[in-house]
Amino acid sequence: MNAIQEKEYQELRSFLRRLAHSENETARRLAEAIASELTSRQAQIVRMYFLEQNSVRKIASILGVYPSTVSRILAAARKKLKHCLRYGARSLLFDEDEYF
Repeated sequence: MNAIQEKEYQELRSFLRRLAHSENETARRLAEAIASELTSRQAQIVRMYFLEQNSVRKIASILGVYPSTVSRILAAARKKLKHCLRYGARSLLFDEDEYF
């Protein structure tokens, strides 16, 4: 991981941690997007890495997988969430009950 990617990851970790402890609408919708747009494994690893601040190695040890597996899952989850944020996942944009 290069210095720019490392900085992005650290900023995202910090942002998600602050959101996890806030009670605003954005935090609620982001949590919903993580739950609805990611696989259960991706969501688990995102929580462990970004919110609980565990290292990739520690997550791998806890889950009994290789660190490279955790890194691949994190990358896929990050890509999916980035896409959702950029193009608007339903759960991030509005409550379905309001429009359907």
